Amino acid sequence: MNWRKEVNGPAGFKYFIGIVGNPSVPDISWSDEELEQIKALGVNMVQLSIAWGGKPADEVLNLEDMNADQRKKFKFRIGQAQKHGLRTMAQFGIPRMVNFNPVRPACILDPEVQQKYQKLLKDFMVSFPEVNDVMVYTFDQQAWLCSEYGPCPRCSGIPLDERLPQFLNLLNDTMRSCRPGTTLWWKPWELSKGQVGSILAKVKAEGFGLALNPSTSNEVYPFNDRSFYSDLGVRRFVQIAMERNIPVMGEFDHTFYKPLYLIEDYFPRLIYEEMNGWREMKGVVAIK
Repeated sequence: MNWRKEVNGPAGFKYFIGIVGNPSVPDISWSDEELEQIKALGVNMVQLSIAWGGKPADEVLNLEDMNADQRKKFKFRIGQAQKHGLRTMAQFGIPRMVNFNPVRPACILDPEVQQKYQKLLKDFMVSFPEVNDVMVYTFDQQAWLCSEYGPCPRCSGIPLDERLPQFLNLLNDTMRSCRPGTTLWWKPWELSKGQVGSILAKVKAEGFGLALNPSTSNEVYPFNDRSFYSDLGVRRFVQIAMERNIPVMGEFDHTFYKPLYLIEDYFPRLIYEEMNGWREMKGVVAIK
């Protein structure tokens, strides 16, 4: 697919992704009324869970969370999305840490870990054939990766860009073996500009998408701090992705989980300017 020719949708993006509820108000129902309100704002794709580190309302965060109750919840939400003509995207932290405190990552060079996530992801794709895309955090969302300077006998001395692209390709291939038209979106959280650039140059482009914040140096979500004009990292990532025909999703947050974010309710121009900043960059085909 040539993504550069595909940008023709709400607000100038192919995909306009929304979330029902937020970390501070997680119990919003996936009712017909709620989904129609989201749709009226221009949203044409919904994320199937809030997917926040603290797991508000016991929302799904990792593939390991998909028990019988969560599967039932996903089935209902997918059905509601289809009823209202909305695409769907799941979000997971992969691989989930073996131990949280102290942190012990699940090693992505371990064949057992690789096989585990092939199995879990394939089961998800087969169980929910209506889901269009999957977004993955490889850091945060209870996921973490071994450090090249750490004690892991497999990863010690091996830079992340020599390990992570193969794991992302494994996830991508697993998804596409079940459904060729799907996209694996990767959020490069907690990584340096150099790491992200090196990984982008090595990962397989087909079926792969990149999700970015408007700043590569900190968690800049809601404010127009001119990051788009001063943070060359963001622009460089978009350029690398565009050269490889990798679609980019721009992300910003408009929720109530931090008091400062309430300013957006009174200054909607901040929202407009940030969305416009993403739209101005060629290669950005989605907003979330």
